[in-house]
Amino acid sequence: MVMMIYYETTSTYQAEDGVTSLKKIFTWLWLFVPITITSLARVWFIALMNISELYLGITNEILDTTGVNLEAQAEFPARKWTKEPIFDDSLGQKLMRLCHLHAELGKISHSINHIFHLENLLAMLFTLLLSVTQMYFIYLAALNQQVPPLFRAADNMILSIYYVLFGLWKVFYVIWSASQVKQQAQLTGSYLHQIAIAVDEVPCYRFINQLSVQIWQQRLEFPVIGFFLLDMSTIGTFSGAILVYVVILIQFNLAGGS
Repeated sequence: MVMMIYYETTSTYQAEDGVTSLKKIFTWLWLFVPITITSLARVWFIALMNISELYLGITNEILDTTGVNLEAQAEFPARKWTKEPIFDDSLGQKLMRLCHLHAELGKISHSINHIFHLENLLAMLFTLLLSVTQMYFIYLAALNQQVPPLFRAADNMILSIYYVLFGLWKVFYVIWSASQVKQQAQLTGSYLHQIAIAVDEVPCYRFINQLSVQIWQQRLEFPVIGFFLLDMSTIGTFSGAILVYVVILIQFNLAGGS
């Protein structure tokens, strides 16, 4: 909307050219319809991912607290004298319920990603295209070359850079929220092994190993229709693709000018 206002206030086109102000406003509104829809979908995706991260974090916090308490219990002098086992059915059932909760949260996170994977792909492609074209037209505007009317806002470099950075931030935040859920899910195995080390009993080691294998087989990955994964490495790939396409367009412009 800021880009539309800037275009309207700086445009030199007249009504007799056949393009009225009302028609231009409707054109901008139609362009912003997909942006609005994708923005709302991203808000829902990020909110649901943050909820999944919150519950996974609570699960890990419970496991961490359990490990600390068991370690303190193992170091208690009376326990060293009596040699009574710490691992029992009650502790096993507790760990089993927490691992079942972890598995259900993983299934929910997979379902959330499956619901929004097409929208995430289209949003990332749209942001890639918009960032490349906007950065290229910023380059043209800096050289006082002709810029299409739709990208007239490229004449204002500060506004255009802010627009590009805002679009990239929305994509990167989606990737970051998914990677945080994945990181919390991976930490569960570490907390389980801390419990095994604190108890230091053979039945506990065997039980924790079984749970660890189950968690490893249900590890969280967030593919986007099989093209790439929503993790931190995708940010570098996405940024590199933008820079490569901008450089290619600049080279074509230089070749055409020569």
